[in-house]
Amino acid sequence: MRPLILHVGMSKTGTTSLQTTLFNSPPVKEFRFISLDTDFGNQLFEFVFRDSSDDPSRIFRQRITPQRRPSLGEYYRNYLDTTLRACANAQSTPVLSAEIIWSFTRRELTCIRDFFQSRGFSIQVIGYIRSPLEHIESAYQQLVKAGRTGHLPFVLERISTLPDRVAALDEVFGRENVRLFVFAPNTFPGRCVVRHFCNVAGIDCRHLKVHRENESINLHVLKFVYAWNSLHKDDIFSLKSTVTRRILLDALRTLDGPRLMFHSSLTGAAIDQISAYLPALQQRLGQALPLSLATRDPLDGIRSEEEFLTFSSESLFWLARQFFPALRANGHNSGSLETVVRRLDLLCRLRTPDRFTVNLVKFAGIRFRRVRMVRRMKA
Repeated sequence: MRPLILHVGMSKTGTTSLQTTLFNSPPVKEFRFISLDTDFGNQLFEFVFRDSSDDPSRIFRQRITPQRRPSLGEYYRNYLDTTLRACANAQSTPVLSAEIIWSFTRRELTCIRDFFQSRGFSIQVIGYIRSPLEHIESAYQQLVKAGRTGHLPFVLERISTLPDRVAALDEVFGRENVRLFVFAPNTFPGRCVVRHFCNVAGIDCRHLKVHRENESINLHVLKFVYAWNSLHKDDIFSLKSTVTRRILLDALRTLDGPRLMFHSSLTGAAIDQISAYLPALQQRLGQALPLSLATRDPLDGIRSEEEFLTFSSESLFWLARQFFPALRANGHNSGSLETVVRRLDLLCRLRTPDRFTVNLVKFAGIRFRRVRMVRRMKA
């Protein structure tokens, strides 16, 4: 059987940067990166291999009507068949990246294994595991950036399944075929997970132009986005809201602030559960997996999600300065939710003319890359 490299995440370990880099800078001919749809085709794996068609946790799935899901699954299964045949003919090693696979059940993982083995490929799994506390905070940020509010219990529930996720991968693909690493950028070449992955997979990465995508946001920005989501939740997944949220995140880039940290009163139960399995997990990884890489004050941190609707005087002053550049004292600093969101809406409208052109060019580029990708994959 020919080898196939499958990158499975976990989420918030540089997966978007890896996918974007390999898509825009194709590896040498000995390897072929397969994406189901432009940069972020990993989401479409669930239509091909996932059992549940109505999982409420899947944000991406909510944007696809139930009537379209079966046809999408069939289309992308055929697409995978075509690209795998192209890889076999060119004697190239397929490389796939899909962090969504990290959440798959054993049955769904078995479907993936059987699908590729029946096409003559042996799967080599590569994955990264992030320190539990950092993963909780980063995953929560991602949900807020995608329009969610009030989903901390969901994040805590998912992190508590970490030992079972590792066991499922070992059981289905074979431990000898699963290589897992602690996500610790300080130990990676150039502090870059993309280059580390390429080194592990045997890909020559000297020519790659690394794209850093989906970077973390600080606490002040997170609170503003959370507030905006809370007053627009009726149409939070509409195209208009999605584009506006992107414009808002871009407008808030210059707002500095501390990093998000949760108080132990929120994360304690989940961390205690993980701690019980930590020695066995570290033995499996062959590396130390600290609960956190950051220095933490046990008395500090967010104690409830209601705190995301309280704003610091510094962030309110920054927001006021966007409309009153000459403002020097902390005036115009109303911290009411309605006032803050009204100013955020105004900030988006002021930025829309410029950002609309940028997004139009971006989406046109995505459409062009999609056509180019289909031709390249099938060649």
